[in-house]
Amino acid sequence: MAKKEKKEAVKQDVKAQILQAAEEEFLSAGYAGARTTNIAKRAGVTHAMLHYYFQSKMNLFEMVFQRKAGIFFGSFVAIMEKPLPFIEKISLFIEAHWTILQANPSIPMFIISEATKNPDLLKASILQDADTNPFRKFYKSFEKEMRKAIRQQVIKPMEPIEVLMMIFSLNIFPVFAQPVLLAAGILSEKHYRKMMKQRSRRVTAFVMNALMM
Repeated sequence: MAKKEKKEAVKQDVKAQILQAAEEEFLSAGYAGARTTNIAKRAGVTHAMLHYYFQSKMNLFEMVFQRKAGIFFGSFVAIMEKPLPFIEKISLFIEAHWTILQANPSIPMFIISEATKNPDLLKASILQDADTNPFRKFYKSFEKEMRKAIRQQVIKPMEPIEVLMMIFSLNIFPVFAQPVLLAAGILSEKHYRKMMKQRSRRVTAFVMNALMM
């Protein structure tokens, strides 16, 4: 039994190495530019082994995308399920979203790039397993909680998707703008980091001002 368990552990380690290498390759080259031979080389496995575990580049892309979507939206679902007032949940969500963005700054650009270049591919990945899709689960939970707060006249009547777009854009744009602002000499790295330490607090204040009655 121990031998079988060890074999399974090795198998899972290899798959994890391949997925990590695939993530790095997709983020750096995009789906179209990514090569399974490069992924195998990054992972330190043979090309045949990569295909044995994942069969195709498309399968790898979908698994990487779903894993990243799980990181982004899985924690947000947990926040929406907390027994807290909606306003407090919004504050926690903005902070969590900003923290994840800081740890994964290349993800938003990757998603937008793939949505522009390969919309059908991205759509297929998003729609996969619709009942358990992390974004859909989060949105349904967010919409339910927000509409409840509107009925209770805690916040102004607004469309939930509009509020989410507001939060996403306020959090994501500084990540996109950073290289341009630094290259233009408008901001120093030190000044940018100082500003970003206050970012989630300022975004929260802005969103609260838009929502409150």
